[in-house]
Order: sequence, then C-alpha cells, then structure tokens
Amino acid sequence: MEERRYISSETAAQLIGITRRSVNRQIKGGRLQAVATPTTKGGAEGTANSILLEDVLQQLDTQGRLLWYESQSGLSTQVSAADLATYKEAFGEEGLTELANRQQAVMALDGILNSGERGRTAEMDALAGTLGVTSRTLRRWHAAYKERGLAAIMDKVERRDKGQSRTCCQLARDFIEAQMCDNRKFPQTLVLERLRERAAEYGENACNCCVYCDGSDARRALRPADREKYPICTMASGSMMIPANRHAVNRIVETMDKAQMTFARYGKRAWEAAYMQKTKRSKPTMTNEVWFGDHHQFDCFVLDEEAEFSTGYDILAARLISVEMLLVHLSRRMERAAQGTETEAVPEKEHRWTNTKVAAILLVYGIHVTGSVDEGNAEIGELAALFEKHFHVDLGNVYHAFGRLRGQQNPTAFLDEMKERLLKKMRDMDSR
Repeated sequence: MEERRYISSETAAQLIGITRRSVNRQIKGGRLQAVATPTTKGGAEGTANSILLEDVLQQLDTQGRLLWYESQSGLSTQVSAADLATYKEAFGEEGLTELANRQQAVMALDGILNSGERGRTAEMDALAGTLGVTSRTLRRWHAAYKERGLAAIMDKVERRDKGQSRTCCQLARDFIEAQMCDNRKFPQTLVLERLRERAAEYGENACNCCVYCDGSDARRALRPADREKYPICTMASGSMMIPANRHAVNRIVETMDKAQMTFARYGKRAWEAAYMQKTKRSKPTMTNEVWFGDHHQFDCFVLDEEAEFSTGYDILAARLISVEMLLVHLSRRMERAAQGTETEAVPEKEHRWTNTKVAAILLVYGIHVTGSVDEGNAEIGELAALFEKHFHVDLGNVYHAFGRLRGQQNPTAFLDEMKERLLKKMRDMDSR
C-alpha cells in the first residue's frame, strides 16, 4: 500500500493559491484531510495541521500537478511553467493529460522497482498497458526521467534548437565547409580525418580561438562592426565539438549551397554546365525563317511595308546624317568665334600659384610701386584680389605680411632670385 504523504498548511496554501484561513475552512468542510502534528515554536509546544498531499493535488490543474512532481525530482534542470504552457498551446489539454499520465506511470514504476517483491514483471506489463506502450518503453522512460526529469518524456515538444546541429560546433562546421569547397576535392572521410587532427591541435583552447565564442581572444580581436557577422555560439565547451562519423558530415554537406560548392570544387565550367541558365531555340519549320550572323552589314535589302525605315543601309545612313549635323554645328561655332560672340570658343585653363605666399605679395607690391597697372592707381588690395582670383591662392592680410618682411635680413630674396634667373635665361639664349 502506498504511503500517504502530508504537507504543511503553508505549502498547501501556496500550491492551491489560497490563504491559510481558506485552507482551514476546507479542512472543516471536509475537502482537505488533515492530521495534527506536534510542533515546537518559540519554546512552546503545540500542534499544527498537516494536509494530505493527494487532496491538495486533486485541486490543482494538470499543469500544476506536473510542476509539483517535477519540483520533487531534485534535478538542477527542470521544466518551467513557460515550457508547459508552450506544450499545451501546441498539443492542447489532451497532450498535457497524456504527459501527466506518463509521469504518474514512471513514478509508479519507481515504486514497483523499489519494492523488491516478486511478480514485478506482470505489474510492469499491466502498468505499461494502461499507456499503450511496452514495458521496455516504460523502463526507458523511467531511466530518462530519473536523469533529466519531465523533459525526458516530452517527446512531442519541438526542440528549441531544431534545425541546428547538436554534435558539431560552428567552428567545426566552418572547417568542413571550407574543406568541401577546396578544389582538391577531398572526400568526406578525409575531411572528417582532417577535422579530428585540427581538433587535436586546438585541444582545450579551441573556444578561445573561435570567433563565435563570446569573450574569446579571437572574437575580441575583431572590429566591433565585424563581430555582428559571427553569431555567438551556445555550445561552448572548451574543445571543438566534431561529428562522430562520416554520416554526420554528410548531413552538414547536404545543407551547403550546392552551386557555390560546385564552383569552388570543380570550377567555372562545371558550374555553368550545372546551374547556368541556357537559351533553347526551337527548330525552324520553314526555309529562311531564321538567319544567324555576326555583327556586320548584310549586302541585301529588307522588304517591308515601311521601306524608308527598313533598308539594308540604315546604319550607314545614320552615320552620314550624324556627320552632317556635326559639320553644321562646328560651322556655327566658328562663325560666332570670328564675330566675337562665342564666349566658350576657347575654354580658359586654370592656373595656380605654386610658389610661396611671400613671393606673391612681393610681386603685388612690386607691380604697385612701379605703377605697372592703371598707371599706379590700382590699390594694393585690388591687385591682391586679382592675383588671388586668377591664380587661386589666398594671400591673407598682405599689409601685415609685407610689414613683417621689413624686419628680415634679405626681404627681397624672391625678386633677387627672379632677376638672376632672367639674366641667366638671356645669357643662355645669346650663347646659342
């Protein structure tokens, strides 16, 4: 006979979601069975109510009962209320009830195995029959439940990592993809062998060399903008996680881009043969229905209703018309240039001052003091502005710059150099 279990009034109130006063009312009303247990509080002896666990669980919904038994498993990883809510949303109350029946059967099997009595096989077969499974399946559920709790028997739950490899980390996957895209055409068995060698080289430092591992040296070495290209791996375990056999490698290869792998592995011609779109022409049914030729003029005429637009010399006529229009345009430009009305006949070339600003200021002052422009009536500022405009240079405050020149040992060095080079130019011309 199964031993009756009792819990405190506080625990019962928390499970049902009511107050302790409501618990006491249910005890008086007979909905909850309770026994008085001796207690010691504050040095004084007394009694407290212990509530029958079975009565409390009957007031809970299926999800509440599942969570209660799961909390008693003692495992570090347990199914949460959110997981059960997702399960119920996917499979309804019927699926949740089926899961509860499995849990109860597994717990009942645990009692049978721990009883040590004879005839356990018949009891297990009968218990498995209530679920419509074999005793072997029930024992497998029991072993998994003892190890991983309720999650082990939720075989209908969609895995959160569905579509992702659980036996191969992203670093190993990148290695496989790179090997399969090598033009040396490595077979999958050799790729797996090379992967094992690479994993042995990395050893326990593999995750630190992986750009997908958060906090690794390799990831910190990346620029912040580049880190977004490499999602964080959730399988970090120190060493590389590699496939156990060639079949696992083949499953990874099947998910790769076939066109890209063909181009990298076999070359452009193989890719073109396999994936490049081709134009298919239907065979002509009549003679002279279709003509093929390179880019050249046919020595023939095309008969059409609009003959002026459909001749064998359309291209030649277009060239003659374009040359005639060009000649008319150039003639008009030349006439306007001769009359002085063509302002853009000869485009002006920009000239830039490439010497120092001091040299330019000396030239401006030299032109001014010699009266070379407007008979000396042009101001220093006007001459400086003209110089800046035509030679694209900013002279700044020419007055202050000229004032600073007066304190130098040789303020007219540029003009002296200009004089010497002009004299040398004349001497060179005379000697020829």
